[in-house]
Amino acid sequence: MTTGLAQAASDNNTGGPLALQKRVIDIYRANERAVVKVFAAFDGKQPGGKTMLFIGTGFYISKEGHILTNTNVTYGADRIWVERNGIAYAAELVGSDPLTNVSIIKVFALPADFQFLRLSDSPEMPPIGSFLVGLTCELGQDPGPSLGLVSGWNTNYGERVLPTIYLRSDIPSDGGEGGSPVFDMNGSLVGMLIVALPEIRSSFVLPARAIQRIRDDILFSGKVTYAYFGFQTRQKSNLGSGPWVEVEGLVEGGPAALAGVQVGDKLVKMGDFPITTDADLRVASFFQRPDEFVPLAVKRGEQEIELSVKPGAREAPPSAMPPVGPNTPDRQQPPAPAEGGDDAASAPDDAAPATASASSTETPSEGQESAASVGTAESASDARTPDASGEPASETRADSAPVADVPAS
Repeated sequence: MTTGLAQAASDNNTGGPLALQKRVIDIYRANERAVVKVFAAFDGKQPGGKTMLFIGTGFYISKEGHILTNTNVTYGADRIWVERNGIAYAAELVGSDPLTNVSIIKVFALPADFQFLRLSDSPEMPPIGSFLVGLTCELGQDPGPSLGLVSGWNTNYGERVLPTIYLRSDIPSDGGEGGSPVFDMNGSLVGMLIVALPEIRSSFVLPARAIQRIRDDILFSGKVTYAYFGFQTRQKSNLGSGPWVEVEGLVEGGPAALAGVQVGDKLVKMGDFPITTDADLRVASFFQRPDEFVPLAVKRGEQEIELSVKPGAREAPPSAMPPVGPNTPDRQQPPAPAEGGDDAASAPDDAAPATASASSTETPSEGQESAASVGTAESASDARTPDASGEPASETRADSAPVADVPAS
């Protein structure tokens, strides 16, 4: 591995492995002030009415305090807060998209020295084999860098169909790391860790362009809507022409039918996206917006025709991800990759959980130090979650010590 790193660094004229190491350090130092630990409390989800605590990673994307993280950490939580430098900041959920496992939360008060990261809408994807650097809060620890490679571009995982192209990387996405920002070696934000793939020791990264599409919808309306075209298609192929996507059915009165699409048409291009496979069509559809006209090129016989379709709206379909948090709508059951970034404190009081859990969490008001013990599940001490005013929430205690004793707000 050392030889490979040295060769890669040399090929990029960076001067060898020590220069690669320096580049990782530079990326970490340039961006770590944007990364936070994310905590979500779910009241009464444990036996005996105890509170469950989920832990993840997030990062600021606006000067107003919006933070990107994973839906499987925050969905349906009774209280959400983030921590940086041992200080807790109360937050609220702005909106979620279960399909892509992306949520946006917003803090009520901003750290004095925070920074935010900018998303790019560039269609360029990091080449397979290129280096990536993730800034993760593993098991609720402070942010740290993790070096990996782009292992592939995926539009499916086994039988699971993904809504757009995902980067597959060997950066781990274990306990608390889901929601971490991922950078290329130029320091550009290329995506966010979405889900762990433990079967192949990998993870999926949702590209920045896709995140931007989700972000815009959530900030506008608190939810994500997807374009509806009203046609059924099938991918076909032959030795002479290769693959193509053909319209096999139309919804009467649907957007495609109204635009003049006919059964037997071959889809050539949707917007800026050339279409030759089912995966191309999924990706193209993902980036289209309801009620906005979309150029659609079709081949009818030997003639190529330009049409304009005004798609309708549909709510986010069932998640492409596995089942997530305790209040999340039902999902398709396994086979499925494991979640990256959510850690439920679900072990009994006298045993250490198999995955990361919070045994004692004290989250004080803004400006106070907080201590979080993550690991074993012993007895829980007092817990204070910050409220919007910056004052500690009222303190409560359970009859028996829960794994995470977090009070009601």
